[in-house]
Amino acid sequence: MLLKLSFLTLTIGVFFIGLEWEEQLEIIDHYEEGLQVAQQEDKPIFLLFTAHSCSNNQAINACLRDNQEIINLLHEDFITIRLRVDDSKPLAKVEKVEIEGKQISLKTYGQKWAALEKLMFNQNVQPLGVILDQQGNQLSETMVYNALKDRLLFELQNNR
Repeated sequence: MLLKLSFLTLTIGVFFIGLEWEEQLEIIDHYEEGLQVAQQEDKPIFLLFTAHSCSNNQAINACLRDNQEIINLLHEDFITIRLRVDDSKPLAKVEKVEIEGKQISLKTYGQKWAALEKLMFNQNVQPLGVILDQQGNQLSETMVYNALKDRLLFELQNNR
């Protein structure tokens, strides 16, 4: 019986060590909801635009998973908002926005998040990370793939 319990404990321990970074944090998948939580908790926001299918996003996931200092900062000092630009979940109703003089109908959350990225940062690249204050004002420069890997820890430390 003791052997089985030890094996179970070892198995559970290995499982938690291999958790992805997202599983170690409370992540909000809606921009407006994240702003409300940031205001209530008086914390800055780490906003990450991402996509399920992008290989660069998978590389960033591995980088974040392996850096416990980043995980701790995000957990303690930030509200993390992750917006997936390829989220196919339909919006409750079609929303319309104007981007570069064109009216665009948004039918899915992914389209909404891609439009938000374009409107806020004039970019459409994933992964894109940025630190915002509780009102959505930009505190750091936008960080895309290499900059996100290289500068994220520095930006988190200096904008908490």
